[in-house]
Amino acid sequence: MINKSARIILILLIILSGIEIKIATADNIPVVYISYINPDLGFYKVIDITTRNPAQYVSRTLTINQGDTVEWENDADNQFTITVVSDQKLFPDASLVAIGDNFSYTFNQAEVYTFYIKERHTARQTIIVLPVNGYNTPVPTAIITSAPVATPAPAYSPSATASIANNGSSNETNEKANSLSFSLTGIMSIIVGISSIFITYRIGRDKK
Repeated sequence: MINKSARIILILLIILSGIEIKIATADNIPVVYISYINPDLGFYKVIDITTRNPAQYVSRTLTINQGDTVEWENDADNQFTITVVSDQKLFPDASLVAIGDNFSYTFNQAEVYTFYIKERHTARQTIIVLPVNGYNTPVPTAIITSAPVATPAPAYSPSATASIANNGSSNETNEKANSLSFSLTGIMSIIVGISSIFITYRIGRDKK
């Protein structure tokens, strides 16, 4: 008959064996999953597009391995913006504007992660990432596709503005200078004319 200590050891060995079986190895091929999102159904469906095996997705909880990638796709019936938010801030809020828009994230850390739809806070999803023996953890990556491209505004250039201002100031200075030059020329012409008339008058008077 097995005593109490032996039973405990046996149970521990069974548990450890089970854990060892569940933990994958680094030789496993990373899998890509597509998680379809609908504004009414939430994260309603997940498929494995790498091995074509059924995804372990129960009650909106997906179980994957380190190195696997999840791609979220807007699967709305009509045009509807869906924004995926990570509770753990794995990536900036990702807005999937049009039907078919998608973005992906590669899970490199073994952890439990949760997500929700910004427009439907009750629509939530959990992803459990299991550890992989010998897995070399790279920098996490997030790829967003079909994102709108914003046109950058022209950069402010103080030198250009100063140049324009200086040109304007220079033009004003030139105009003032030309105006002053014209005024002096007019005055000189009047003085010369009066002088000529006076001289002519004196000459004529002397002759008499």
